[in-house]
Amino acid sequence: MWVLSGDIDDDSALRLESMLLNSQWKGGAVTIDLSGIGHISIEGRKVFNRIYEGLRSRGGDVEVIDTRHTMDV
Repeated sequence: MWVLSGDIDDDSALRLESMLLNSQWKGGAVTIDLSGIGHISIEGRKVFNRIYEGLRSRGGDVEVIDTRHTMDV
């Protein structure tokens, strides 16, 4: 599980994308907890789409959770 905090601006979004897509991911679902996030920039939203597509193309999946709210994605 990736637990994120702070804001996801353009720079941090690109770093997050690089870390997730280049991680030692072994398949299955990647869970991203956004409960500590205050703001997500437009680039951040685009990065989440690319992460989703990148992992799905390799047979994986992405689960986005926010422990403050229930989210249907």
